[in-house]
Amino acid sequence: MPEKAPSIKESIAELDCYERTRALAVACYRAAIRDVAQYSVELDEEMRSYRSYLAALADGVGDGLPEKLTESRAALHDLLRSVHDKTVKYLADLRQQFATTERALQEVLTAFVSGGDDHDKRLRSALRVLRDITRAPEASGASDALQAVANEIDESLQALQRHHQLTVSQLKAEIGVLHKRIDVFDSSTQTDTAADVRSRDEMEQLIRSETTGGLCLIAMKVHGLSLARQRFNTGVALELLGAFTKRLKNVLPISSVVGKWGDEEFLAAVTVPKPEATKLGKSLTEKLSGMYRCVQEGTVVRPSLQISSAVVEVNRNAPADEALRRISTFLSA
Repeated sequence: MPEKAPSIKESIAELDCYERTRALAVACYRAAIRDVAQYSVELDEEMRSYRSYLAALADGVGDGLPEKLTESRAALHDLLRSVHDKTVKYLADLRQQFATTERALQEVLTAFVSGGDDHDKRLRSALRVLRDITRAPEASGASDALQAVANEIDESLQALQRHHQLTVSQLKAEIGVLHKRIDVFDSSTQTDTAADVRSRDEMEQLIRSETTGGLCLIAMKVHGLSLARQRFNTGVALELLGAFTKRLKNVLPISSVVGKWGDEEFLAAVTVPKPEATKLGKSLTEKLSGMYRCVQEGTVVRPSLQISSAVVEVNRNAPADEALRRISTFLSA
């Protein structure tokens, strides 16, 4: 029997349900933009202006017409990318300020210690001469007075020395605090980034769900992560992973998805043409290979990574299964 055609009432109800769903989706999108504006961190005066931009962008969504949503999506992408870049620069400047202050304190400490040692030697030498004078026969009449002066000078010198040591200890403590702030700053900005990496299963699902043919995959071999764990410890290896992931995401487009394929294998999914993806792969190899700064038990260590990459496009000629096969071949070679 042929299927019964839906009644006018059923069609109207279905259209009404579709319209409510669309209106809810648009409202959620508009609310999400407003939430981003409300909870964004105002790092400086320029960053504060982004709130008004985001609020205007939310108002511009209107009734959610397709052309308005397309414009809004592109504008939101550009705005968030700009905020990201300015935030990265702000944090880099802040870290540089910490490092500059630490170096200045270290120079003050070095000068203070070397200058104090020199004056201490000169004063103690003069004090020895004075004590020698009090023992001389010709100074017998003033011996007691000179000895009292020498003792007073000695006590004052010891008090100055204690004050000097206290000042040195305080300077060292300040330098230690700055070191810890720099280390915590680096670790927090790196390990948070590492947490936002997809699993291999999630990346395979993403690739298999691709139907438009506009996806390129950048497969990366990252040599050095396992060596860092063996040479240093697990903490250094995790910090190195975070630092690598942070650099990786700074190079890739903001819409990219990053996944961990194996212990030293990574995959980035980007929605750009293959020639651009190939350029990205070369850029990743150049910018991500080299030394990284990590901390092991309060000491700075510098493990290194070497990156190699290959680009695979998902399209009709290379569907998901074929793309996955080529990725696995490259990463397991």
